[in-house]
Amino acid sequence: MEPAHSIRKLGFRRWHERQLLESFAWLTTCLLCAIVIAAVLELIGLHTPGLTPLITLAIVYVVGLMAYTAWKRFVAMLLRAQHYANHSTCERCGCYGRFDVLTETARMPVRCRACGHEWVLQ
Repeated sequence: MEPAHSIRKLGFRRWHERQLLESFAWLTTCLLCAIVIAAVLELIGLHTPGLTPLITLAIVYVVGLMAYTAWKRFVAMLLRAQHYANHSTCERCGCYGRFDVLTETARMPVRCRACGHEWVLQ
């Protein structure tokens, strides 16, 4: 129901733009985490004696989890935005992204602003 509320509040085009921006922010986070992992392994290394290798592995593990989570969120948000974009064209008049959300449910009924045609955006 979250996309329905956001689309009703912002409009489809602004919602779609924000989804893409947020998803690419997650991709940037993932890439920065990969750079941090490479830098930590290069600077600290695993060949020094004492607890340093354990600390290095702990840092790499935590940052690796952050990178994995960021990647999963990037893919999920991008696929959701693409899915809704593929179904947001009016079948009658061909108008893209210009519709009103009728009710905020998982099966989102919408009405075209140009011709009044109704369809379900799932």
